[in-house]
This record gives sequence, C-alpha cells and structure tokens, in this order.
Amino acid sequence: MNTRNLWVKGLQYLMNQYAQKGQYQLIREENWILELFHSADKNHSNTLSKHECRHLFANSLNVKIPDHIFEDMFNKVDKTDKGVLTSVEFVDLFNLLIRRKDLYEIMKKHVKNGYKQTMENIYMNRNELFEFLQQTQNQNAS
Repeated sequence: MNTRNLWVKGLQYLMNQYAQKGQYQLIREENWILELFHSADKNHSNTLSKHECRHLFANSLNVKIPDHIFEDMFNKVDKTDKGVLTSVEFVDLFNLLIRRKDLYEIMKKHVKNGYKQTMENIYMNRNELFEFLQQTQNQNAS
C-alpha cells in the first residue's frame, strides 16, 4: 500500500470518528431535552401544554421569553393546532429557541471569535458563560 492510500485511509477513519462523535453528541442533547419534556409532563399525557412549556422554560431552564415570541414559536411547532406539544414538537420548539437570531447576535459578542462562528456551531464555554452572567445579567455565577 502506498503512502497516498495510507493517508486517504487515515483521513477517512478520522472523518468517520468525527462524524460518530457529532452524532453521539446530538443523541445526548436530544435525550436531555426529552428528559426535560417528561419531567414537565405532570399529568403523564405525553404532551405539554403552553403553561407546562412556559413553566419548564422559566423554572427549570431560567429562560424568560416574551409572550409574543413564545406564542409565535409554540404555534409554529404545534402541527396539530391542539395547543399541546408532543415530544417531537417540543424538541422542535427547543431547537427554535436555541437558534434564535437575536440570541446568536448576543453570543457572537461574548464568545471568543464569535463573529467567525455560525449559528449552528456557536457555543459558550464555562468561563464565557460566567463572564456573560456577571457582566450583562448582574448575576453571581460562582
């Protein structure tokens, strides 16, 4: 086997490992979101009402969303128009929430090299989050 083929095989292996790691992270994230969903489903209906979603965001995640934004996002993912979300719809709502353009603009300002990152891959490390909370939210994040 020549050197070129060894490099190609090595790169294919690394790309496969990277893809699997990314897939694993997505699965872990979705499982975490589903755990939140089931913990908020107090009546075990396998759906969440608007009230249950608002309560989950405000109390478990400390996320306060203006009413009009929440209503728009909720209605966008509520495919059955019944005023409740299935677990799949809740994952869609959660993804809409974390991919809001206004949050992306804020994160770009507080993340190292944030202006070089896309909405899909931007994230705050622990130190950046602590600094953000202390500087902009006047919270002690110790």
